[in-house]
Amino acid sequence: MIELEVISPERQILKLACVSVTLPGREGELEVLEGHTPTLIALKTGVLTIKGAQSNFDRMMVSGGFAEIDDKHVRVLAEVAATPDEIDAKSEEELIAKIKEKMSKLKEADDKEFRQLQASIERSMVKIQIL
Repeated sequence: MIELEVISPERQILKLACVSVTLPGREGELEVLEGHTPTLIALKTGVLTIKGAQSNFDRMMVSGGFAEIDDKHVRVLAEVAATPDEIDAKSEEELIAKIKEKMSKLKEADDKEFRQLQASIERSMVKIQIL
């Protein structure tokens, strides 16, 4: 068993023992089992999958941040994270529609805001995916 801890800037989201964790790394997915080599990876927006955990869910959304891994622990320091019970699909779909409308009105010169809006859409889509 390994201990998984997920922390966002606002709070500790969970801390539990599990058999494995699959992380959405920027370089690809990474499954972590007990005895893993110590590693630090950058995370992208995606689904964190938990196997063999004593929790109400087995997947959650994480976006940005890092994961610190050693032989018995995975500590996820995510910029944004959400569990299925925190997500309302209808609200996320409405948010996506509003963001797309705003994006259609942006001037092409505002590339930074466009990328931020795209990232918001991606987070909402992953949230819906884990439901």
